[in-house]
Amino acid sequence: MKPIILREYSYKEQDVIELKKKNKIWLEKDIYKDQLRELFQITYPHVLHTIAYNQKWAYFIECRINPNINERGDWIYFPWSGILLHAVNEKDYQKLRTNRNQYLITQSEQRLLYQIVVGIVGLSVGSQIAVNLSKQGIGKKLKLAEFDVIETTNLNRVHSSLINIKNKKIESTAKSVWEINPYSELYLFTAGLNDHNLNVFFGNPKPDMIFEVIDDFKMKVKLRLIARKKCIPVVMFSNVGNTIIIDIERFDLFPSLSLFNNLLGDLPQRILKDKNINANTYAVQMVGKKFISKRASQSVKDIGKRLIGRPQINGTVTISSGLSSYIIKAIICDKSRINGRYVLNIGEVFNQSDI
Repeated sequence: MKPIILREYSYKEQDVIELKKKNKIWLEKDIYKDQLRELFQITYPHVLHTIAYNQKWAYFIECRINPNINERGDWIYFPWSGILLHAVNEKDYQKLRTNRNQYLITQSEQRLLYQIVVGIVGLSVGSQIAVNLSKQGIGKKLKLAEFDVIETTNLNRVHSSLINIKNKKIESTAKSVWEINPYSELYLFTAGLNDHNLNVFFGNPKPDMIFEVIDDFKMKVKLRLIARKKCIPVVMFSNVGNTIIIDIERFDLFPSLSLFNNLLGDLPQRILKDKNINANTYAVQMVGKKFISKRASQSVKDIGKRLIGRPQINGTVTISSGLSSYIIKAIICDKSRINGRYVLNIGEVFNQSDI
């Protein structure tokens, strides 16, 4: 399912012809020269709007298109859409797509962020996290875990579209990531996390950080037990109405840290022993009643009566995805020791009560 890439200097024009013969091409798009102009401009910004521009550009592009332009750049084929792109190589593409991150993210930081391995468990909220990290140039290697399919009711928060209804969330997310960065190395756990593949998820390549956003409470606990043993930080977002709760567990700094930063007492042990999990009850206990608004509280009571599941809104889910890149940079680049529970109530930012 992943993109087919003919990489610069590793193919001949005949290979491109064969690629076109063997695959259905619904759209062929050549963006190579356009990207070269962008690359030229960010490489030589000082010549923009000067008389030297045309001469320097002519030399720059001459070096890039000769002797045979069809053997320069990369050819990228997306089998799910039938689109074939002629584009610059991975190194140049990474330079282009992260250019506007400077100086907010330095070049050395960007290289570091690109090479880390990120695990994302649960691809409702997690779908937006994966897309956000890819746009920011974070995590070339992503380990994604999700078993569920997309339903129409998911579209208020899942990064997907109407044409993907009944498709697997993990496939939709993978396609979105690859369309942003076709060079991404994705490890897909299409059955979600379970007792059979949990150790594999933590295996090679070992995640540097894990974002956990699932409803399986037993798996929440089991995942953390292994993450603590392997000293991998875990981040969990809980979106409750207009409130975002961010739980950060720095098992990398504190290998003996109690699960959930000891905010839940013996709840993790009780969850593992419970044979009849009441997800709604545990959700309230995990989040904390004081953070649940009246409307959110009423929704929990009506699940199974008037509602089929806990409500989430796209606004807070989107903010959570943005916070994910901030947290990674803070931990990986800034060596921040952030740990514990952080609460962002959007209503309070605007001096409004959360109803």
